[in-house]
Amino acid sequence: MKVGKSGKDILVVDFSGSQMKMARGRFVGTQILFEDVFLKKFTQATDAEMMREVLDYFKKNRFSTKQVICTIPSKLFISKNVEIPSTEKEEIAKIIDLQAGRFTPYSRDEIVIDFLCMETPTQHYTSVLLVIVNRALIDRYCRIFEDIGIQVRIMISSEALALTYRDWLGESENRAPLGGLCVGEDSTDFTVMDHQQMIFVRSLPVGAEHFLAGKSLASSEFVNELNKSLAAYQDQGIGKPLKSLTLTGLVQDPIGLKTEILNGCPALQQFETVVQIKDSHLLFKSNEVASKKIDALKPASFVELMAAATQSQTAQIDLIPKEVKLRRRFRDQSRDIINLGITVMTIFFVLSLFLYSKIYFKNTRMQKLTEAGKPTFEEARSLERISTKNRVVRKILKTRGKGLMAFDQATGLLGESTYLSHMGYDIDGKVSLGGTTESMSQVFALVNRLEASNHYLNVKAKETKSRREGTKDVADFEIACILPESLAAEKWEAEKSGKVISEPAAEKISE
Repeated sequence: MKVGKSGKDILVVDFSGSQMKMARGRFVGTQILFEDVFLKKFTQATDAEMMREVLDYFKKNRFSTKQVICTIPSKLFISKNVEIPSTEKEEIAKIIDLQAGRFTPYSRDEIVIDFLCMETPTQHYTSVLLVIVNRALIDRYCRIFEDIGIQVRIMISSEALALTYRDWLGESENRAPLGGLCVGEDSTDFTVMDHQQMIFVRSLPVGAEHFLAGKSLASSEFVNELNKSLAAYQDQGIGKPLKSLTLTGLVQDPIGLKTEILNGCPALQQFETVVQIKDSHLLFKSNEVASKKIDALKPASFVELMAAATQSQTAQIDLIPKEVKLRRRFRDQSRDIINLGITVMTIFFVLSLFLYSKIYFKNTRMQKLTEAGKPTFEEARSLERISTKNRVVRKILKTRGKGLMAFDQATGLLGESTYLSHMGYDIDGKVSLGGTTESMSQVFALVNRLEASNHYLNVKAKETKSRREGTKDVADFEIACILPESLAAEKWEAEKSGKVISEPAAEKISE
């Protein structure tokens, strides 16, 4: 048996008839301890009144569970044993859904169906127990609870009672078919278990109220209805003869009723069925408050509710319509998507906060370094300005006098009939000479003398022009050359050899 979380609350509700019954329990280890029961009768049981009573009960008891269990007694549903020509559960479900109209006088939209399969490996068909409930009843339960934000699960009390008999008898008796009779207020629930699951259900229209009104007549009617149910069970051919029958519920004289059952049921005599009496108080564990309320509220029966709470984890019948399940699944998935979105946004927020903090601390550190480095930066700028001045002064000093030297050397190579009109010199070592001589031949002779003197390199006559001055012809000239051991000379040598001088190297050469 599956066990709920220890300390978890559980609430079971029954709305059958014009009254509302509730049983509240709490998981303690592997068992449920029932702490309270509630009974309320109505003159006219409207949804609004039911909803108001549920809300008041939740508030008074500070009950915070988001799910309740609703039970449907056997008198409010139809059970049918049918054989389906398939062994696959999904295929069986489709066949039942398509052929639902064959099993009831209602249309498919008016009912809710669930089923239990009795698996037999050697057969090519499956014995199925159908549970059919009016959809209006299911819709009412869902409407009452879901309108106040509580999720509801709908079970049948018969399955819970059958599982309770199984657990009470233990493993030694569970191998054989066993039956159970639970006497309620106005009816009796008759169930049969085989192969560890319920295979037959009937509601006997005799209950504790009838026994109180007339014991002998009620006993006779009870045995008569039981014989009809046993005959229906045998006619179905779905199980073996009963080996055990458990009698429990609101029984005033269990010994006398047991005797009448054994004497008045030939089928049980033929089966050699053992009839056992079980006090319903011993089937479940209740505290003192709940036990006193159960005794005070008789002949109200809470056995079905307590069985549903105990077997809520193992019962298979679920009468919630498909559209309600789909709506719940969609709501749960939407909630999961929202939670995922919140988680992703939280991660992005934390990541952004982390990156922002890193940027903030780096900027703060950079500001501190900048503030600390300001004096050093100012000193470096001052040293750079001083170094630049020194470099300029050193270059000026290094090139000082070179223009005079170049002029002296050039004038020493001029002939008597040649004179200079201007001379140019720059710090890179480029020299330009402009003057006048008597003829063009003397211009070229001057070029040859400048080259042969080894004081000038790359001597070229850039411009020559003949003109007449007074009564004789003269030639004006423009000669360009460069001084050895200068930046211009290094560049000229590099161009001749095909090399390229970078700017830092050129600056070093000039220095």
